[in-house]
Amino acid sequence: MLKNDYMKEMEHSLDLVKEEVNKEVLKGDFEKAKKAINKQLKNLVGLEIDTIDTLSFNSIKDIISRDSYFNVWKYIALGELLQLQGIVCSKEKDDNKMAIYYQKSLQAFYQAYEEEDIETKKYNEDILMLLDELSNYDIPLEDDKRVIKLYELIERFDKVEDMIFYIVEKSNNDKNIIQEGIEFYTRLKQKSREVLINGNLPIEEVEDSYLELKKLLDQGYALK
Repeated sequence: MLKNDYMKEMEHSLDLVKEEVNKEVLKGDFEKAKKAINKQLKNLVGLEIDTIDTLSFNSIKDIISRDSYFNVWKYIALGELLQLQGIVCSKEKDDNKMAIYYQKSLQAFYQAYEEEDIETKKYNEDILMLLDELSNYDIPLEDDKRVIKLYELIERFDKVEDMIFYIVEKSNNDKNIIQEGIEFYTRLKQKSREVLINGNLPIEEVEDSYLELKKLLDQGYALK
């Protein structure tokens, strides 16, 4: 199967399963909704939800990487379907499982962008919803960094800023994290005013935050 064929099949399958899951959730048939998700996990990713539940994401990645074909789209499909599974869990009031699926969904989306640049913006809205949901939870620092990267990729620069200052405080002003924040603002200073405004972070705020982090970094070195 050619890459474009797989991508079209994936997009069509994801659209259909979302419709089916939404319909079953409205009826209160959560088990049927989960069965629909599991069917597409087997079809598009080659894994069942029971397997995903028992494995770390690194183990999942090892399995997917054994087949070098269409991996980026498999990660997109995995991210979408695990997010959908999390939504079903939230409707069941199982916030613990919801958070676990959302966290693995985050890792899947992040891995997709690690594989290659993705031109389509079809999934940006879903990714944004996922990231906003995860902001309500205390997740590991490495996942916080994944959140930042994905916010930047979908050009929600205001959200990146919030996360940067959050993890600077969370890490007790770790100089490496401060430096990563400075590099983010340096990248933004190369962008047009229009792009920054669309990302909800005008150049004046970029400059102010850049200087604030530089000051933090300099203070850290001065204390040593």
